[in-house]
Amino acid sequence: MLTGILAVVIGFVGLGLIIAGASGGVFLVADRADTPVPLRDYVIMIGMIGIGVGLLGIAQGLRVLLLILAKVAVVPPL
Repeated sequence: MLTGILAVVIGFVGLGLIIAGASGGVFLVADRADTPVPLRDYVIMIGMIGIGVGLLGIAQGLRVLLLILAKVAVVPPL
């Protein structure tokens, strides 16, 4: 049960990072109209989105592991 909750929490954190990175990109594009934005600011945004996608992958792997363990644990004894 706790592992399932952990997978959901990791998934929400991953989604939050992706949303934060995307909103940072919107702010950078809007700010670029006034002054030039250094490339390192875009790297931070891309890194946040990449970490969010990685966390979603970890959450999916944990969810699949739970499904596999649930199928193995249901096998009736002979």
